[in-house]
Amino acid sequence: MSNELTNTQELEGQSSGGRGARSAVWNEGLVHQACIEIEKQSGRPTVTSVRRHCNEYSGSNSTVQRYISSYHATKGKGSTTGLDMEIPKPLQTALGAMWSEALTLANNEVESERESIDQQQAAIAAERKDIEGLLTAAELRFIELEGQLNTLERERTDLEQLVSDQVQAIRELTEQEHQQRQAADDLNHQLQLREDKIESQAIEIEQGRKQLEKAHAQTGQLQAIADDLAAAKLARVALIMTELLEDGEISKAGYNQLIDVLPEEARPRRR
Repeated sequence: MSNELTNTQELEGQSSGGRGARSAVWNEGLVHQACIEIEKQSGRPTVTSVRRHCNEYSGSNSTVQRYISSYHATKGKGSTTGLDMEIPKPLQTALGAMWSEALTLANNEVESERESIDQQQAAIAAERKDIEGLLTAAELRFIELEGQLNTLERERTDLEQLVSDQVQAIRELTEQEHQQRQAADDLNHQLQLREDKIESQAIEIEQGRKQLEKAHAQTGQLQAIADDLAAAKLARVALIMTELLEDGEISKAGYNQLIDVLPEEARPRRR
């Protein structure tokens, strides 16, 4: 009776505008065997799973689905209780067509939903990758600014040491001047020359002081930029945690634990 139903379905397909034409790649025996092996692995035969199992992606989906439907129809008839019921051929044909159409619609809906889910997951992955790229760029920029700040700090230290050395030199020169004032009048000319030297060094000290003030100003600007970058980074982290919570990737309890780690000024509201 199984062979009779199969022959009836093939005749019906051949009489309906080419629907039963054999595929150059697929045949009923190949698809039925793939369905049996998929079910042995606790799987469900679909167009996608059969193609993946056979490692064959050419040919018509409708042809594969038709053979899957005939497999289910044959399997259903084989599981009867043994009653020798003769089903009229027109009814067999109608039932087979209805069963095949129902399975096709169900599988198409599942495949469509699966494609939609895959697209959504791909979009989420792309957005997450973009966010990670922005965070990486911000971190690299922060490291670069931190390096510049360290360089300015070293330059400031060198300038401070230079000023300290010059101040010490002034003190020594002043002491020498005091001693020279007590010397004879013939040293007055030498004293005048030394005073001129002190004045020249005072000019250099003033220039060094201005350079030091400029370095201090640049250090303050870089520190403000670093603070802004750190605040932006914390805000971005808070936004990502909020998006993860809204997408259901973390629980509210996990979200609240994570935001407690953030500084209070960058912490979003608890959920």
